[in-house]
Amino acid sequence: MGFFDTQQSSSNGNGRVFSPDAFANVMSGPLNELSTNMNELAKTIDDEQDRLEITSYAGRCREFAASAQLFVSQNLEDCVYWVEGSFRHQNRRAVACAAPLNIGPTLKKTLFDPCDSVVMTSATLSIQNRKVNDNKSNNTGFNFFTTRLGLEKFQTLQLGSPFNYPEQVKVYVEAYLPEARTQEQEFLTGATKAIKKYLRQTQGKAFILFTSFKQLHQMEQNLQKFCDQHELPLLAQGRGKDRSSLLDKFRRDTNSVLLGTDSFWQGVDVPGESLSNVIIVKLPFSVPDHPLLQARLEKIRSEGGSPFFDYQLPEAILKFKQGFGRLIRTQTDKGIVVILDSRVVTKNYGRAFLNVLPQCPTEIVKNG
Repeated sequence: MGFFDTQQSSSNGNGRVFSPDAFANVMSGPLNELSTNMNELAKTIDDEQDRLEITSYAGRCREFAASAQLFVSQNLEDCVYWVEGSFRHQNRRAVACAAPLNIGPTLKKTLFDPCDSVVMTSATLSIQNRKVNDNKSNNTGFNFFTTRLGLEKFQTLQLGSPFNYPEQVKVYVEAYLPEARTQEQEFLTGATKAIKKYLRQTQGKAFILFTSFKQLHQMEQNLQKFCDQHELPLLAQGRGKDRSSLLDKFRRDTNSVLLGTDSFWQGVDVPGESLSNVIIVKLPFSVPDHPLLQARLEKIRSEGGSPFFDYQLPEAILKFKQGFGRLIRTQTDKGIVVILDSRVVTKNYGRAFLNVLPQCPTEIVKNG
């Protein structure tokens, strides 16, 4: 496909396009010509429905042509451009992508300025936990969220939870495990042993959250025999398995174990006994090789900021908070959260992850 050539456009193989006119645009011309011909054809069609359908396709051709030209010329300011490809099996495709480095100006123009007031609410907007009996707003904890949205004048309010976390949750931190980044095999061996221990404790009923499919599938192999022996159905995301189907199976069988990655950290609601155990394998730091994240970190660095402390750490804390939030969905839910990443106690920044959690009993496990 002559439109894309990621070898010429990206220095690190992530598909990022660094400069305009990196490709020869062989698409816009033929697409515009096809659109013109389809419009001419529509004029000769008597049936109104067929005529409208052809005209609609002609308009889509022009839209595709304009998008292709926009991508090649990179006329959108302060944006990052990249190509994503999927070439497995028969579904071979390439997608041209563009996204703004900063969504604040767009939100200001299309949402904040036209409205008298805007209310934004979520359980994961702040990277700091509200202190008990402190009803004051905590602006500092909202800085990451408000900065990303370009907010300048705003009010914040951090409220307590209706859940009785001290009675409903206990947190375990397996502090003795080595870092996965430097001792991957040793970590997987120790993590597998720890996971089996907690699966016995709750008789399954567990979400095990990963940050990569590679590690997920390795753990799937490590746990398969154990789960078979203990009659714990093992469900794993990936390899064409639909998320909704996995969740349906997990809800139906209260002793099942589900291994999930990115999309299971948030937006998943499993109240009741089926989910009594959430195991977080690694702190959810994003790998900075995605073109959009890479460009955002470069911009922070060029402005004198710290990519890690200004972006990567607060982003990971929010996602960690979302992962924790999978467990308690109602006032009658109970269970445990297990953290297998020892960095929460061995690194200076690790305390920020524990501090974002609601007050509940926490056990630092120092021996496997």
